[in-house]
Amino acid sequence: MLTKGYLFPNPVSHDKLLTIGEGALDLRYLLNCVNLEPDLSNVKKFAGGQLGSNFNLITDGELYDFDSSGKLYWINRTTSKQIFSMHFELDSFPANVPYEVCPYLDINQVRARVWNNGTMFWDLTGEALYEVPKGSGKTAIFGNGLWIGGLDQSNQLHIAAQTYRQSGSDFWPGPLDTVNASIDSATHAAFDTIWKINRSTIDDFIWRYATGQVQNGSWTVPDIILNWPAHGSGNYSHDLAPYYDFNQDGNYNPYDGDYPDVKGSQMIWSVFNDNFAFHDETNSDRNLGVEIQMSAYAYNCPMAINDDSVINYTTFYHYDIINRSDTDYHDVYLGVYTDVDLGNYLDDYVGCDTVNDFGFAYNGDDDDEGLLGYGLHPPMINNVILEGPEATAQDGIDNDHDGATDELDEKCMMNNFTYWNNDASPIGNPSTAQDYYYRIQSRWKDGSHVMLGGSGYAQVNRDSTNYMFSAVPYSGMFWSELVPDGPGSTPNTPNDRRFLISAGPFNLVAHQEKSIDFAYVYSRDSRYSNGLTTSIAKNTQDVLRIKQFYESNTFPCDNVISVEEIEDLQLGVFPNPADQYIDVVFHSKGNSEKQLQITDLLGQIIYSKKINSERSIRIATDSFTAGLYFINISSRAHSSTKKFVVQHSN
Repeated sequence: MLTKGYLFPNPVSHDKLLTIGEGALDLRYLLNCVNLEPDLSNVKKFAGGQLGSNFNLITDGELYDFDSSGKLYWINRTTSKQIFSMHFELDSFPANVPYEVCPYLDINQVRARVWNNGTMFWDLTGEALYEVPKGSGKTAIFGNGLWIGGLDQSNQLHIAAQTYRQSGSDFWPGPLDTVNASIDSATHAAFDTIWKINRSTIDDFIWRYATGQVQNGSWTVPDIILNWPAHGSGNYSHDLAPYYDFNQDGNYNPYDGDYPDVKGSQMIWSVFNDNFAFHDETNSDRNLGVEIQMSAYAYNCPMAINDDSVINYTTFYHYDIINRSDTDYHDVYLGVYTDVDLGNYLDDYVGCDTVNDFGFAYNGDDDDEGLLGYGLHPPMINNVILEGPEATAQDGIDNDHDGATDELDEKCMMNNFTYWNNDASPIGNPSTAQDYYYRIQSRWKDGSHVMLGGSGYAQVNRDSTNYMFSAVPYSGMFWSELVPDGPGSTPNTPNDRRFLISAGPFNLVAHQEKSIDFAYVYSRDSRYSNGLTTSIAKNTQDVLRIKQFYESNTFPCDNVISVEEIEDLQLGVFPNPADQYIDVVFHSKGNSEKQLQITDLLGQIIYSKKINSERSIRIATDSFTAGLYFINISSRAHSSTKKFVVQHSN
């Protein structure tokens, strides 16, 4: 018999019926729901015949199957498109498999595969998995990798860098022992996963805890909250995945009101290191002994329009790099490697904006041709450093490009941008530890510095530079891929491109922590042909908008409420967006009188109420005009404000 199952893009829509059997011939693509291992002991499997489906988005040649362990596979014979963010269940499952097990950042218009091994955005076998817009089947990036290298007190090089894992790995899952920077196999295995959570899941928990449902057991705390990896055991750090410690006892316990502390509307957290084994990628026998705690997150802002809408096409990344070793490092560089496949991967250019700290890729002409292409007026993809590691004090360098040197707490931003050929030439792919370290400093494999013009290599009577292709495209200025050798020169031939942005140099002393924040920003002006005042102008505007959101910590929406603890006053609003009403929950340690007010975007007070011992109230919103509102609750000592959206169904 055939076993029926349901396949749908979110946990509340069950209308996509998929018929599954075990007669597939070719298991081409593992969906990477590595924790999707349901008990199939009571499921009768079909041993032969054809798979059938009435799921209308599955095209010819796209089928699904599960193996004997219950892992779900995508069998794909005609195309490499990845089109679903899945929640899956079989008829005989005792309960739904939660969507969190699928390790994709997919809350907004981007669907990005996130790994826990120093690389992202591909399936580790050859398929690109940074799909934008989500559901389009078009991808903007093939792969990403973290690079970090520096010198010890004897000026010996230590480096870890990840590209395609063709030779092996430089990073592995798991934290490091805080005493000797080691990691055992059991810890490695235990952390060989990722943790994915939506802000709405946390909001629901806060509501349930504030109303006593967690404490009395009438509501089951989700596994993702119960099993949040807040602490390591033994000598492994007691501070791993970030969380809010409600009772400030230093221990993570959701039954005491503790919950994951996340960024954005959705966040993925993982931890990896460079000290589990030999560095096969860089062929380096000197590991750094660093632990990297990574948060990947995104915002879903359905009400964001015009300039703000770029937030829905952006993904954010925060890395904490912790030196667990006893070695002090100097001249450290931290790099982000990006292999851009902007639709059709064979017709791309790259460049950088040295003022605003981002590298970018754009199409070589105004038509991104082919099955994988974006078509006319194609997009651009950007990698922007939002905040880099703290620079070495008194180094005499303007590390953050603001015109001043040696400022207090100055940060290293995009201090290098390089591009190279996919070959074994002196300006081709790095292969040794020294090659990787040279490249992260804007040097070629022979140690020579990047020079202005042409390929950046061996240019006569040209100055050295840390930034390749730094002119604004379509401006006619030198040096870009469109003007590689001065005014009137023949443009480069567009092709497959990859680039590296890096921050440094800085010091990383024993047991010190440094961090970097960056984002990938998708930008498109689909109305006009590529040009200085169209695609490039829109691209720069979009990146600056993201930088503004980040630097001011004011994002254009909270469509699922960000519950922020300010001293002892806590505020939650549900549902959000709202239609006929909102439930307001406020949790504090005292019973002092509080004032609740709702204001519109013009600052006009449209609702006001004094609150004493209440813990929640319901407010009718059926008469509110659709839009964004602010709710504030304040006492004599504390205040908390949240945003909410009114969006009527009729």
